[in-house]
Amino acid sequence: MLTTLKKLANYTAEHFGIEEAMMRRHSYPGFDNQKREHTLLLAQVGKAVTGIEAGEAINLLSVITFLTDWLKEHIRKEDIEYGKFFEANGIDV
Repeated sequence: MLTTLKKLANYTAEHFGIEEAMMRRHSYPGFDNQKREHTLLLAQVGKAVTGIEAGEAINLLSVITFLTDWLKEHIRKEDIEYGKFFEANGIDV
């Protein structure tokens, strides 16, 4: 599970970096909120990875539930908003 979680964290950080660069490049007004949300998620995942590596008892079901819920809500709200902004401004993603 640790290897999978680390791969997910690395992929997510890379994905967020691409998103954030695109938002900055096109002056997306919601950038600060997106960046904050991304940072918080990566911190939570990092905390889980650190805990597992330290041998702490981690409730993996809670971690998976948190990630799933976060991603669904984030995509439904914040990501849809920047998609609308890009579309309204003729920005091809």
